[in-house]
Amino acid sequence: MNKTFVVAFSAWMLVATACGPKPETTTTAVPGVGTVTTTQDQDQTRITVEGADGQAALVTTQDQQQDQTRVTVEGPDGQAALVTTEKDGHSQGSMTVRGPEGDKAYSASNKVDEAAFSVPFYPGAKVEGGSQHEMAGPEGKTSKMATAELSTTDPVDQVVDFYVAKLPSANKMDSTVEGQRTVVLVPENPEQGTSVTIDQEEGGVTRIVLVGQGG
Repeated sequence: MNKTFVVAFSAWMLVATACGPKPETTTTAVPGVGTVTTTQDQDQTRITVEGADGQAALVTTQDQQQDQTRVTVEGPDGQAALVTTEKDGHSQGSMTVRGPEGDKAYSASNKVDEAAFSVPFYPGAKVEGGSQHEMAGPEGKTSKMATAELSTTDPVDQVVDFYVAKLPSANKMDSTVEGQRTVVLVPENPEQGTSVTIDQEEGGVTRIVLVGQGG
């Protein structure tokens, strides 16, 4: 059974049942996979993907409560992982994946937090977007990555001078392609610091992208 297809098909079924009419129970035969049974009960959707051998390959349950969605993915052995997505009143969302023991395996958010970077945001810059990711690794270690997209009307050289002062030992790459200048500052240890990319755009806008990594 193609696991990637199963997951993708189940996700599609969740969206379809959430947006369309609410059937009580629907069973669909999928060539090469088996049968997919969808049961809708108020705010909960339960999808069982059953292989030709009769074993349930994937069970997905969706609970929607206001701005939170909880999806449980259960394997044939009965162990389940919980995926929780949330959206607050400021158009910021987050997703958390927890394993069978309840430990957090992965989390992601489109919240932009200056404290996640080893350098400050450029003074007066507008925050255009960004994200934060956290993944559990072996032996209890955690890897983190954050991104932030900023913009300012200050000239590129002024922005570059600001970040060179903050990252004096960083490797600097300065290039111009078809009239567009790009400066990249990479710290000595990019896995434990913040990289900065500064672009010159049309209309007098300077774009800044920060990528912070660490454990």
